[in-house]
Amino acid sequence: MDRSTISRRDFLKGVTVFSAGAWLLGRDALPLPADPPPAPGFGIDRTVVGIADIPSPADIETAVRQAVELAGGLPPGIGPGKVIVIQPNLVQAGWTSGSGVVSHARVVREVIRMCLEAGARVQDIFVCEGAASFYGGQGSYGAREMTLKAFKDSGLDANGDLYDDETGVRLVDANQAGQLYPDFPGYSGPYNPDYVTHVVKPFLLNRVYVLLNLVANCDFLIRIPCIKNHNLAGITGALKLACGLAPTDIYHYPGLPFYKWALLHQPSGGNNELITNAKTQADMTLCRPPDLVVTDGLVGVTNGPCGGDGGGGTVNLPPGGPIRAILAGKDPVATDTVQALVCGYQTHSGSIPALYWAAQAGLGTDDPRKIEVRGRHVSEVRRWFPAWGSAKQGDRVNPVVGDVNLTLDSSLRLTAAPSGAYDASPGLCKAELYVDGVLVDTSPAPGLSTSCLLAGAAAGQHTVKVTVYDGMLNETSLTRTVNVQNGPPVSSALAAADSTRLFLGPVVFAGTSVALEPQTFFVMNPAGTSGLRVRYRGTAPAMNAGSGVSLEGELQTQDGQRVLMCWALAPQEGSWPVRPKFMLNRAVGGSSLNAHTPGVTGGTGPYNLGCLVRTSGVVRASGTGWFVIDDGSLAGGLKVLCGPVAPPAAGARVVVCGFSCCEESGGSIRPVLALRAAADIQTL
Repeated sequence: MDRSTISRRDFLKGVTVFSAGAWLLGRDALPLPADPPPAPGFGIDRTVVGIADIPSPADIETAVRQAVELAGGLPPGIGPGKVIVIQPNLVQAGWTSGSGVVSHARVVREVIRMCLEAGARVQDIFVCEGAASFYGGQGSYGAREMTLKAFKDSGLDANGDLYDDETGVRLVDANQAGQLYPDFPGYSGPYNPDYVTHVVKPFLLNRVYVLLNLVANCDFLIRIPCIKNHNLAGITGALKLACGLAPTDIYHYPGLPFYKWALLHQPSGGNNELITNAKTQADMTLCRPPDLVVTDGLVGVTNGPCGGDGGGGTVNLPPGGPIRAILAGKDPVATDTVQALVCGYQTHSGSIPALYWAAQAGLGTDDPRKIEVRGRHVSEVRRWFPAWGSAKQGDRVNPVVGDVNLTLDSSLRLTAAPSGAYDASPGLCKAELYVDGVLVDTSPAPGLSTSCLLAGAAAGQHTVKVTVYDGMLNETSLTRTVNVQNGPPVSSALAAADSTRLFLGPVVFAGTSVALEPQTFFVMNPAGTSGLRVRYRGTAPAMNAGSGVSLEGELQTQDGQRVLMCWALAPQEGSWPVRPKFMLNRAVGGSSLNAHTPGVTGGTGPYNLGCLVRTSGVVRASGTGWFVIDDGSLAGGLKVLCGPVAPPAAGARVVVCGFSCCEESGGSIRPVLALRAAADIQTL
C-alpha cells in the first residue's frame, strides 16, 4: 500500500492488522504479563522524578532531555524492532500547542527523536490517543473525526495524512474499536478482536476493560500528560491520561458516539462518581502501565481539564504565570504526586483520590518520603493552583529547623542530625543530606538523621547541606563544612569492601567507551593515578574529559572488576589533564591492589583497572565488536573491545588507547581494553 495514496479509513484499519504480526493480533480475555523488575544493583529503594525548567521557548527540547535523563533516561531496551507507543494528551479537539490543554507538539517530537536516537525505527513508533470531545464553537465532530482534528490542531499533522509532519511516525486514533457498540455496561462484549484486546488483571472495579491491540501488545508505552487540574478528579496527569486510550466506540456517552462517560463518570461497584473515576484511572493504568512519563508543564491550566468550567473555554493561568517545566519519571503514581505538589495540592486520598487507589493497585508510590526529586526542586517551580474539583490546597509554610549536628568518626562516617525540627501542618516528611552538591542519603520522619561514608572523599574541606521537607515538600536547608583527612579519593574508595555505600570526590571524569553500555564512564584521581569504572543509573553525564565530579554509590565487583554503582553525582569546579599511561600488553590490568580489589590472573605491575592506557601490537584476530593485538609480552595477546568501530585489518601494527578492564573466562580474569573512540586506533 503506497503512503501517497492510502486513505484515512484504510490506514486506521490497517494499523491494527498490518503484516498480521502476532504482537498486534487481538485476543480475548488476555492476562498481560507483569512488568519486568527493575535492574538490581544500586541498593536504593527510592523512585526518582526529574524536573527541568524551561527558561525560554527555545529551551523546550533541552528541558525534555534533561528531565528524562534526571529520571534515569529512556527505558532500557528501546531499539530496532521494538514497538513504541507515545501517548500525548489530546483530550479535546480544537486546541493548539501552547494552550496547556493539549500536549505540546515539540515535547512529543523530542521524545520521538530520543527514541530514534536510541535505535528505534520510524515504522515502529506510533503516536496514539483518543480525543473525548471537541471545543465549543469549533464545529460538531463525530467520533471518527475528533482525534484526527486533534492531531491537526495540536500541530502534529497539518496536512491530515496521519503521519507526524516532522518525524514521519504514524498517528493512530485510540477510539477505534471497529464499530460503534451499544451503551456500556449494558453491553460488555464481545468486541472485534481485529481492533481491540480484552485485558484481565486484578482490577479495583469489576468491569470489562479493552485496549487497542497496538497498545496492549506494544513493547514500550510513553505517556505525555499536561499539568492541569480537573473539575472532578483534582488533577489530570499520567493516571488520568490512561483513560484516553479507552475507545469511545465502547465507552461513549449513552446515545452519543463520543465522550468516555460510561468509563469515567457512570458510578460503578457502589462507588460515587469521584471514586469510580479514581479507581478507573488506576485500572486503566494497570491495563498497560507506562514505561516512562514525560509531563508537559509549559503552561499549567488552573481550570482544567479544558478551561471554562472545566469542559471547555477560556484557560486560566496559574498565579505567577506559566510553570515552564518538564517532569519525568518511570513511576506514574510518583510523577503525578509530584505534579500535584507542583500545583500546590495536598496528595492524600481526600484531595487526589486517584493517587491513593493507584498506589493501592501496586502501580507506584504516592509517598513523598520515598520520592527523590532531581533537578529543580518542587518549591522552585511550584504555582499555587486554586482548589478545583476534589483537589485541596496545601500548606505554604516551610518547616522550622533549629540546627544540624555533624559528627565525623574515625572511619570517615559522617552523620548529620537536625535538631529543633518542626512543622505544624502537614508535618515533617524527610531530610536529605548533600555533600558537595551530591545527594548521599535520605531519611524519613520522624528520625531525620542521615549519614554517609566519606571513605572516597578527597582531603580538605567539603560542603555539607541538610534539607528538611514537610509533606508538601516545602523545605528548609542548613549548610556546614567538614574537613576530611584522607588519601587519594579513588585509591581510598577501593580499600572498601563490596556493598559499601560511599561518597567519592572530587575526582576527574576520564571519559566513556564506545564499546561499553551508555551508562558506563570512568573516573580517576586528580593526580592521574588510580582509576575506577562507574555505572550510572542513567546515561553517563555529558562532561568533558578532565572535568571534576563527585559521586555517591555502592561498590561492587563485576566480572572481576571493581565498579561503583552510582546513584547520584554532581559536577565540581576544576579541570585536570587526562593522559593515558603507556604500557606493554602484559601490564594491562596489573596485580591486586588489596584484599577487596583483585587484579587480573597472573597480573604484573601496579593495579590499573579503570585507568586510561595506551598500548600497541600487531592485530592477530578480530570479530564483531573486538580484535586482538599482540606485542609478544602476553600469551594469547590482548583483547580490545571496539563496539561499533570496525576492527583494523589482520597483520596491521596499531597503537590503541582505551580503558583498562577485564572479563572472566574459564575461571580466569583476563585483561581487556575498552576502546575510548574510533580515533584512538592509530595504524603505524
